[in-house]
Amino acid sequence: MNRVCAQLWLAACLVLCARASAAPPHWWDADWPYRVRVECAAGEGDVAAVRVMLAGHTTKDGRDLRLVDADGRLRSFEILHHDPLLSTLIQFRVPPGEPLKTWLYYGNEQAAPTDTLNPGFDTWQDTWNAWKENQAEHQKSAAKRRTLNDELTRLKRRLERVRGAAGDSAELRRRIASIEQELEALKAARPEPAPVRPRAWYPQRGIVLRVYRKAREQHPDSLSGLRKLIRAGTLEGAGFRDAISDGFNRFGPSENYISVYEGYLRIDTPGQYAFCTVSDDGSWLLIDDKPLVAWPGEHPWHGAEHGEKSGVVKLKPGVVRVQYSQEEGTGDQMAFLGWKPPGAESFWGIPDEQWLSVRTAQAAAYEARDKPIIAVPIARVVNTYWIRDSDDRQATLVEFRDRSRSRAGKIIRSRWSFGDQLESNGQRVRHVYFRIGRPTVTLTVTDDRGNTDSVSCSPDIFRVDVRARAFRYGNAEQYARAAAGYDVQRMAGEDLQLYAEFWEYLEEWSEHVRAVDALIRRFPDSPEVPRLAASAARGCMQASAYDPRHAEELCGIALRGATTAEQRIGLDLELAETLSWGLDEHQRARTLLDAALTAAEAKADPACARLRRRALIDLGDVALLSGDAAQAAHFYEQAQKLGDKRPEPTEVLARIGSFGYIVLDLLARGEFDWALEALDRWEDELPTQKLEGYTFFLRGKVLFVQHPGPLALRYLELAERVAPRAVHVPEAVWLRANCLLAMERYGEALLQFQRIRSELTDSQYFDAAAAKIELCRSPLTPPDRPKDGG
Repeated sequence: MNRVCAQLWLAACLVLCARASAAPPHWWDADWPYRVRVECAAGEGDVAAVRVMLAGHTTKDGRDLRLVDADGRLRSFEILHHDPLLSTLIQFRVPPGEPLKTWLYYGNEQAAPTDTLNPGFDTWQDTWNAWKENQAEHQKSAAKRRTLNDELTRLKRRLERVRGAAGDSAELRRRIASIEQELEALKAARPEPAPVRPRAWYPQRGIVLRVYRKAREQHPDSLSGLRKLIRAGTLEGAGFRDAISDGFNRFGPSENYISVYEGYLRIDTPGQYAFCTVSDDGSWLLIDDKPLVAWPGEHPWHGAEHGEKSGVVKLKPGVVRVQYSQEEGTGDQMAFLGWKPPGAESFWGIPDEQWLSVRTAQAAAYEARDKPIIAVPIARVVNTYWIRDSDDRQATLVEFRDRSRSRAGKIIRSRWSFGDQLESNGQRVRHVYFRIGRPTVTLTVTDDRGNTDSVSCSPDIFRVDVRARAFRYGNAEQYARAAAGYDVQRMAGEDLQLYAEFWEYLEEWSEHVRAVDALIRRFPDSPEVPRLAASAARGCMQASAYDPRHAEELCGIALRGATTAEQRIGLDLELAETLSWGLDEHQRARTLLDAALTAAEAKADPACARLRRRALIDLGDVALLSGDAAQAAHFYEQAQKLGDKRPEPTEVLARIGSFGYIVLDLLARGEFDWALEALDRWEDELPTQKLEGYTFFLRGKVLFVQHPGPLALRYLELAERVAPRAVHVPEAVWLRANCLLAMERYGEALLQFQRIRSELTDSQYFDAAAAKIELCRSPLTPPDRPKDGG
């Protein structure tokens, strides 16, 4: 039993020792559970700045932040912007020309507010209060000593007068001795000097931009009115700038905001300096707290680009404080401060090097005092992508990085929940949001010891209506790569709808159809279902998502949600095209087209006139696909007469040549979608050209290069059937055979290559067909049987 107890005691000691060894050293105060090590390299000036990610572990107002050096002394710092859901930007005091390693402590919910700019003031205040109390005690003691001395003098005089009376003199001597003892106890201490008040520190480097959201739209007509508006607003963001020159809001929507710049400008040459403002809307400038330029009210920036709104001030060499404010309503934005130094003939931007720069520090490591692992998410908006600019639809790409740390082991899993019901794993992931707002993103990390930690952050995704270097415009490939394969079974209804629209805009039809199918299945009552079902039906007739039977189903769903006659006619035409081109159900297609044509002819508006022309072209297609070229020509000619342009015969020839050159050029450059669009315009303007088969051949060729499949095969076969003796036929047969080979339909491909060898002996593809024949035969020949069948 004693051995068991000893073993348990030893195991407990080992656990305690392991915990003690894993705990971070030199923790400043146990009431602060978190800290981040901040490192600043040597540099000019006594001000540095760092952005730290404190999301989920800090107070709403930042009162828990304390900057502590390696010796446990508090250091001066200022909170420029504190976002408890994401990050905090601070500037802090550093030794000029020297590096600094310090710690920012946070996470104490019970922390009292303090003067972070002058942290020594709190200690001085306590010392001052204690000194004042001591001074009061000294004064009380001095007063008492004076009283006792007075009484002692009186008693000694009395003793002299009554020396002959033994009784009286003994009592007086006892009283005198008591007073003398009391005075000895009240012996005056040496007075202490008053504690020296610490010198206040104020950061005086860099250009700090603070942006405030207006409580309401208003254009103040005075500086006092602007300040009142700032007090009523909310701080939206803050950061450092190299110059006072912006054309948008860096921290939120670019309307109804106020930009406040404060910077320190080095003056090298004495003399008269002129400063000008160019702003939309109002702006104000102060130099060393004295107003110099005011251009209040709602106005455009035009008319001030040559320094018309300026002021002059005489300056000496040194550093001046510059305060510039600009308020914006709606429309264009502009905030610019220029100058004209002594000897200059015109205004220009203030050079960056004239502003006192601020040093940049790094958040080196995050730690938790009583936890072996701490989750630290970093969120950064990469860029934005506008979907249908006219609808203000914006997608935003956000990058997330895991800066978590484990004292006990190695982090082996980082799980992200993006706040839109989607999740992903990885230390560095990217995610596309289709709505603006502040999603709650949760990071859960696990190390190889089984320790876990979770924390939430909230990136700020706001509407961006400018395209500038600060807000780079994303590209379609980048967004398609990041958003491909999202779990459509988990997405919320509005997100799923926007996701489907995103793929429609990019014309990535397989992803679009997948998203629309999920929307129909999960949210059948969504008002966007009919419109998106119609677009998905068109997507199912594209090469990348070719599925005509599914297109028919989607057309039916779209038709059930149609609300106007024009919508119903258009959807009937879509369905008819699906039936004729995709399913060879020509009779059903003709019935729908006849009804659509009748309905379109009954209405006189331009939209229905266009639908009537489209119905005639579709009727021609049905006739052509059914083998009735004469009837097809009749419908095509009718449609061509209804076109907006009726070109002369010579112009028709020119247009044909132009379209052919454009399509082949786009194909050679790999611009497949543009090539198909050019073919659409060609067949729409000159539908009779379909009878030549050449547009079918070019479409099949483009589709073969882009996506060899049944759709390319259909057009290549039709190109030969419509014009069997045309010059494009040998290439059409060659492409058709290769398309069948790519589809692994080896038997059919073999027949087409053999046909080239037997029927098209004069074509340029005759020799190449022989090698292709061998490629087709290999998959068709059993491995244990000779190719010649012997």
